[in-house]
Amino acid sequence: TGHGDSRFDEFRQNVSKLFAFFILQMIWIWTISLPLTFLNSPKINNSVGVLDQFGSATDVLGVILFVVGFLIESVADVQK
Repeated sequence: TGHGDSRFDEFRQNVSKLFAFFILQMIWIWTISLPLTFLNSPKINNSVGVLDQFGSATDVLGVILFVVGFLIESVADVQK
């Protein structure tokens, strides 16, 4: 830890460039995830109006994938 990311060295010199970089990244990720957000919304996904209980196979798979991905990223950050 304590090694900074050299990709951001140029941006760290100018706070407005760093801010603009992260705002553009936020807009890009939001735009990319928007279709999935709409598809998973209750009005589209469950037209009856009754929400399913958590614990289906896809719910469990999603949690497992999230935990595995989070662990991989954490280990990668520590190793960097």
